Amino acid sequence: MVIGSLVGWVVRSAVILAFAPWLPGLRIGGERAKERLYFSVTTLGVTLLWALKEQAEVAAIGKITEQVTVGLYSMAKDLALLPTAKISSVAFMLSSPMMAELQTDIAAMRRAFFRAVRLTSAIALPASAGMALVADDMVAVLLGPKWLPAVPVLRLLCVYAAVRAVDVLLPPVLFARRRQRFLFWYFLVLLFAVAAAAALGALWGRAFRQTDGSTWAAPGAVVLLTPVYCGLMVIMTKEVLAELKGRFSELWRQTWPILGATAAMAAVVLLVREVTFAARTEPPLFELILLSVAGAVTYLGALFALGRTVIGEGVEIVRWILRRGLD
Repeated sequence: MVIGSLVGWVVRSAVILAFAPWLPGLRIGGERAKERLYFSVTTLGVTLLWALKEQAEVAAIGKITEQVTVGLYSMAKDLALLPTAKISSVAFMLSSPMMAELQTDIAAMRRAFFRAVRLTSAIALPASAGMALVADDMVAVLLGPKWLPAVPVLRLLCVYAAVRAVDVLLPPVLFARRRQRFLFWYFLVLLFAVAAAAALGALWGRAFRQTDGSTWAAPGAVVLLTPVYCGLMVIMTKEVLAELKGRFSELWRQTWPILGATAAMAAVVLLVREVTFAARTEPPLFELILLSVAGAVTYLGALFALGRTVIGEGVEIVRWILRRGLD
């Protein structure tokens, strides 16, 4: 697996170099060499801190609880991040060079940032909310009944996953505005704060045992680490909006139609489940399909009524992708 991962990155780098119009050379030095080195080292530090943060919460839970709890938490986290991971990756890859190109045009950066937030939120928020609503059926169908104890953790992690899918759009703005030092200290604080919150939450949840002998250590960790993560994200969002000369009220205007459509979707899914599947006699697969279709139709209809701008931008991107494919 390790060799396969390394080979994949090597092939990816080779393809990029083959198609890129610019290739790195052997030139060393220059008037801005010190500035570039400082930026590169700080950026590398931010990347390493983020990688450590991704493992810190799992390590904290593993030190306090048993292997079964760590396994349930890891599986639930992988599932919760599954629908938004690719979205976040693509959004970050596209946003970074775009913000770097527009770094001297604050108005253009602000428009591009809000558009990226709208498009990313329009996919990530309903995907995470929908997964939380049908978590029990989805786990039963995809993983089997033995993984059903992971459902409570999965539902809680869906909130965390939704926030993570959107906050990847924040660092590219700060990097473009040369705020890499702030990002380094931010991710350093985030590393220790999230690990501490996960450890305290696991200790708190370990005191509550279920009838089967398992504890609420993993849900307790998520209950504490999610608000800590969101609170620190608010600080970074404030810095981003300050760089873009924007306000939280403007960010709210860009996202409230998506939040409203997601809330309508959740209400319809809960209603359909209560009315149609109250007796719980239908197979999980049939219930999962019906609830997913009902949620998707409701979300698209509500979004069309509340936020046609987002739909128009989505259609524009789809047309662009299809046109590029035909070319």
